Amino acid sequence: MMKLDEVARLKGDVKMWTRSARRMLSTVAVKRHRAMMKLDEVRPMAQNDAWVAPNSAVVGNVRLGNATSIWYGAVVRGDQNFVRVGLNSNVQEKAVIRTVDSLESGFPAVVDIGEYVSVGPGCVLTSCTVGNNVELGAGTVVGAGALVEKNSKLSPGSYVPPGGRIPAGEHWAGNPVQFVAKLSEEEIDAIKQAADDLSTLAHELKYEYIPLPDAP
Repeated sequence: MMKLDEVARLKGDVKMWTRSARRMLSTVAVKRHRAMMKLDEVRPMAQNDAWVAPNSAVVGNVRLGNATSIWYGAVVRGDQNFVRVGLNSNVQEKAVIRTVDSLESGFPAVVDIGEYVSVGPGCVLTSCTVGNNVELGAGTVVGAGALVEKNSKLSPGSYVPPGGRIPAGEHWAGNPVQFVAKLSEEEIDAIKQAADDLSTLAHELKYEYIPLPDAP
C-alpha cells in the first residue's frame, strides 16, 4: 500500500500536470485563432490589399473588397446570409455585422456595404444595405431590412429601426433617427477622405504585422 506522503505527492503531481495541460490548451487556442474562418465549407474571400486585424473574426459567406479593413475586435458574420464590404470601406473596433435568415419584406437578408463606407466603433448592422460614401458614427445600430442611401451620415449613437430608410445626401441622428440637415459637397467629400485615410493606415498596419513562424 502507498504511504500517505506518497499519496499526497502523487496528488500534487496530478494538479501540476493538470495546470500545465490547461496552459498548453489555452496557448494552442490563442495561437489557432483565425481571423478568417470558414463555415460549412464556405470560406470568406478578401481581395487585394484588404486587411483583417488578427483578433477580429470574419466568418463564412463574406466578401471583402479591395483595400477594405476589418479592425481590432470587429466581427463580420456571414453565417446565415451573404455579407459584402465594398472597396475602401472599413469596419472599426468592436463593430458587429450580422445577418438573419430572412426578412418579412421578402428581400434578400444580406448585408451589402458599398464603397468608401466607415462603420464606426461599436456599430451593429443586421441584414441591411448601406450605399457608397457613408459615415456611420460610433455605436450606430442599423436594423434588419433598413436602407442607408449614398452620401449620407449618421451621428454616433443613432438608431435606424428595422425597415427604415435614410435618404441620400442627408445627416440624421438620434434614437430613433431624425433628420438633421442636408450635407454640403464639402461634408460629402470629407466622408470619402476619412475612408481613404483609414485605408492608408490599414495598409501600413498590414505590412507591420508579421505572424509567428509556427502560427497556423
